[in-house]
Amino acid sequence: MKRRLIEATLETLHEHGYGELTIGRVVAVAGVSRGAPLHHFTSKAALVEAATASLVADVSQKMLEIWKRVQRDPDPIRQFSLALWKDIFLAREGVVLAELSHASRRAPELAEILTRLWTGFYRMVQDFHPADSAGFGGPAGELSVGRTFMLSQWLMRGMHADVHLGASKALFEAYLNQWVDALEPKVSPVRDGPGA
Repeated sequence: MKRRLIEATLETLHEHGYGELTIGRVVAVAGVSRGAPLHHFTSKAALVEAATASLVADVSQKMLEIWKRVQRDPDPIRQFSLALWKDIFLAREGVVLAELSHASRRAPELAEILTRLWTGFYRMVQDFHPADSAGFGGPAGELSVGRTFMLSQWLMRGMHADVHLGASKALFEAYLNQWVDALEPKVSPVRDGPGA
């Protein structure tokens, strides 16, 4: 039941946005009784936090799977960036994360939830490269893989904000390729990702 409510919350966020997220709509999407959410969540904020935590965990897992898939590729940063764009930012996860991020500008409680969850996510990203904790790399001004990911995902968030305006997917991919071309001389050697 709890998983159904979380999934219905994510689906509602995807289809209708945060402004239209109501317990009534979640109940209708989940196909459960009106009282069902109260047995699992103390408030709408608790439901949103559980759904967002689930989403961030799913994105983290998907990101790790992408990393494992591309880390032995001759051009792993490019493949990782393009896969993040296609498999996360253009997917339901990206739409919901963008919606929550935008809505949090005017919803302090949501901003607090996202800050807490993203802080944990960013800590996990630091595991992508041991030098990440030191920030920008060695004397040549190298960027660690983790920092490269952080910069890239911020770029992709901005790009995602314009996807609905109708530019071709090829245009966005061309800009991502240009971004990777600019980064490549600055990125420190790739090492195995988290848990390797």
